[in-house]
Amino acid sequence: MSKKNVIIGATAAFALGAMAVYLVNKNRKKGKTRIVANEGYELASDILFPGENLKSNKLRFGPVLPQ
Repeated sequence: MSKKNVIIGATAAFALGAMAVYLVNKNRKKGKTRIVANEGYELASDILFPGENLKSNKLRFGPVLPQ
């Protein structure tokens, strides 16, 4: 095998591994978010998953004035 084929194979293997890790993490977060949504209140993530940050950047507490 040439050096070029080895580099392409290693890059493809790395990309496949990275994609697998990304999909596993995405599914875990989706499952946790689904559990939180089923609880019916915004702060359920604090109670169900202490120590983990699942809060959205769009989440605002209190009155929100139109911009």
